[in-house]
Amino acid sequence: MVWKAVTKYAHERDDMKRLAILAIAATLFASTAAIAFADDTDVEADSSETQELNDTQLLKAQLLADYLVGDDAEEGAAETAVEELVLLRTEEPVVGWGAMFKLLQLAKAYDIPLADLLAEYDEDDGWGFGKKFKDLGDEENDRLEGTAKNLGQLKKQQREPKTNNGNKP
Repeated sequence: MVWKAVTKYAHERDDMKRLAILAIAATLFASTAAIAFADDTDVEADSSETQELNDTQLLKAQLLADYLVGDDAEEGAAETAVEELVLLRTEEPVVGWGAMFKLLQLAKAYDIPLADLLAEYDEDDGWGFGKKFKDLGDEENDRLEGTAKNLGQLKKQQREPKTNNGNKP
């Protein structure tokens, strides 16, 4: 008699588990079905979306502009470079910060203005940074000697050194 009660309880518990799993699956399907079947052509841009950069992105643009123009640049060159970088970041096609850094490296290597370098690119072919860097000659590689290889390294180079050598105060 006890065995019969135990097996009945076990079967009821298994049925409850199955029902719970089915309920979870149905809920997940219902919550994601609307997203999966949505037609993105009906979505319009939100009026609150802006084409402006926030403070952090402006600081990145300033850092990259300083990298591009160098220390011995003419007055106003950094401001012009910042404006150029902001346009690259906000207008279509939007250029990411990593790609922007690679463009600046190539402009530096070829010793040409960024606008001239951008004019050489065909939008349909993509950026092709690997091929561009591979095609650099000795003279161009010498211009990049000792410079940062990516945006992370550049930011690390610009950081102020720790004064306490990593020791807790």
